[in-house]
Amino acid sequence: MGLRVASVRNQRTVGATATTLTEDINFAFNAHSIHQDVFCYKDSGTAATVQNLIDKVTQIRLITQNGNPEVTIDGDDLHDMLPLVFGTIPYVSINTSTDNIPHGFGLQYATSPFWWDPLKNFGMPGGQGIQYVGDYAADVAQDFDGYVYDLTVEGVDTADKPNSNGYLRVSQDAYTSGAVGEIRNTVIAPAKRILGTYNFMTTSFDDLAAAAAFDVTGIRNQGVAFSSSVQFNYKPSRSWSMKLPQTVASFAAAAAVINILDDGRWFADYGINNSSSVLGIAYQPNAAIQTTAGVAEATRVNTLALV
Repeated sequence: MGLRVASVRNQRTVGATATTLTEDINFAFNAHSIHQDVFCYKDSGTAATVQNLIDKVTQIRLITQNGNPEVTIDGDDLHDMLPLVFGTIPYVSINTSTDNIPHGFGLQYATSPFWWDPLKNFGMPGGQGIQYVGDYAADVAQDFDGYVYDLTVEGVDTADKPNSNGYLRVSQDAYTSGAVGEIRNTVIAPAKRILGTYNFMTTSFDDLAAAAAFDVTGIRNQGVAFSSSVQFNYKPSRSWSMKLPQTVASFAAAAAVINILDDGRWFADYGINNSSSVLGIAYQPNAAIQTTAGVAEATRVNTLALV
């Protein structure tokens, strides 16, 4: 099997002001994953959090032959997606408050649900990808500065996988719910299979005040519907016993090695890592994710599909 590793960019300067940077990812091989490794320096001797460090990358989009963009996901959601969906922990350097100390972190967009196994017949076919687009925030005084990044695409020869079973598409629905009990229908574009829903709610279970009801989290309930007919539903707590890596509570601790940035993120798994070539649930026309609000607040519903 012909493994391919393409260095797209080496130490590209992001700059101190808000900007959008674009990279070409049109390769003639089957892509399994896209790695973005980000480097910077601590700005001044004041404390800053790992969230501050990663906030530089505000959003990532993939432009493909199927859409402009076909994939959209926020930077911190992408960071936490690796442990919550795939059970692997991305690198984040030990955070310090010493001026000018190098810091860094890794982001990965998995185009294959089994990005770690090149023998699995999944991935983005050669010529399908067009551009990797990143939105970057302005530097925040006394947090971090001097940001640069590397970008690498990995995969195998197209001849080794002439007929991929599909690649991973993440579609973002970012909104603010208007009232408790409001139902949001997030439409799922046509796909081969629906693999799961990866969510962010501002108010997590750990944020609840004393004597609060147990269901006043940002998302109270969620389900999969075909033509408005709910097939099954679940609460955020369904994900509690399904977390793959160990997580820690002190996400903002200055010297903590962390797994996830915010426990308001959770993944509803429909079978993304099934031990077969059939993943998730079958797509049907007019498919949607129905999300019921427990609090009126900012929410993100990211649908994962095989296309």
